[in-house]
Amino acid sequence: MQRMTKNRALVLQILRECFPPDYIPPYSARDTRLILSEAFGINQSIGQVHRTISDLHKAGLLHVSERMEPGVCGSLPQRVKCYEHRDDIEKNSIERRIEAVCRE
Repeated sequence: MQRMTKNRALVLQILRECFPPDYIPPYSARDTRLILSEAFGINQSIGQVHRTISDLHKAGLLHVSERMEPGVCGSLPQRVKCYEHRDDIEKNSIERRIEAVCRE
């Protein structure tokens, strides 16, 4: 990665914070695109978001995990890559566990 552009910095900000406050990272590229559009008014194609996330991942700033999302309207479940900032992996994991216990 040659430089930290405004777009890359914004994606990193999204992956370090909770949008909305009760939705804890990691986020998929689709979630990141939706947050860019809804919270910041920036409309990008999913390809642009994927390229930005790929640049950040290649620079070693992001951790990639996978999760299964249920199918919609009778479609099959799908495996989705999710991204979070490398420095926040443990913090996000603890927050997700706390949220799960509070829901019970």
